[in-house]
Amino acid sequence: MTRQKKRKRPTREERTAYHEAGHAVAAYHLRRGTKYVTIEGDDEALGRTRHTRCPSLFRSDVDQGPRTCALTERECLVNFAGPAAEARLTGRYNHKGAEHDVWCSIELASRINDSDEATEAHLKWLRVRARDMMRSSHLWSAVKALAEALLAERTIKWHRARQIIREAASRSPRGAGGVQRPTSSP
Repeated sequence: MTRQKKRKRPTREERTAYHEAGHAVAAYHLRRGTKYVTIEGDDEALGRTRHTRCPSLFRSDVDQGPRTCALTERECLVNFAGPAAEARLTGRYNHKGAEHDVWCSIELASRINDSDEATEAHLKWLRVRARDMMRSSHLWSAVKALAEALLAERTIKWHRARQIIREAASRSPRGAGGVQRPTSSP
């Protein structure tokens, strides 16, 4: 009779690395500008994926047109991808670790929806989309590669993160196409 090896529970640092890698891979996939990714904590967070500023035309507080809606959805998907990646790693959703990401998404989505009910439904759909992104084998291979690099390097500038994502993509089950970006972007 053989004993099944018990899976080691991920450390806080590993969970943070996967969380931040989820944000970064989603940002790459959705063409969201990013400056760096880090698992160096501060008073506010255990890690951070620092994005570039949103386009100046992105005014969800005054404009609810198609471009604004698309940009809002992209921001929410990137926000939700971090907790989704962490949940895939651990097998459970970390509500505390997702708090800031969820709060930011609620704030954004409430600006483009006409009711709380519509906002909740919209966010639920975006959470499912982010979860499905992290279940995708080609995106997950990029998340794993970037998380491992973060554990070794702690902070990674965007140029290097893109390189890691692309290299993982070339080895993914989808072949050289790997992490494919959408053909059109907001």
